[in-house]
Amino acid sequence: MLPIHNAFWAGVVDVCGPQMRAAGIEKFQAVAVISADGTVTEYLPDSSAPPLRCFSKQMVGRKYPAPPQAPFYERYTVSLGGS
Repeated sequence: MLPIHNAFWAGVVDVCGPQMRAAGIEKFQAVAVISADGTVTEYLPDSSAPPLRCFSKQMVGRKYPAPPQAPFYERYTVSLGGS
């Protein structure tokens, strides 16, 4: 899963990171809901801050390998801070 995630994550950060930084958000957590075929059906940040909606828009529809069970919940901690 990690190599597939890493292949597209930089592009997600390029699109959404500037909005996140401009809002002063350095870190957030999210849960990806992954279907039986590996598609992200929901991406749920721990805040409803508008800049984080960008991450949801970018992540929904992404494909991972099929999980061992569905729905599969993958938790992410995203940090774009300098430290």
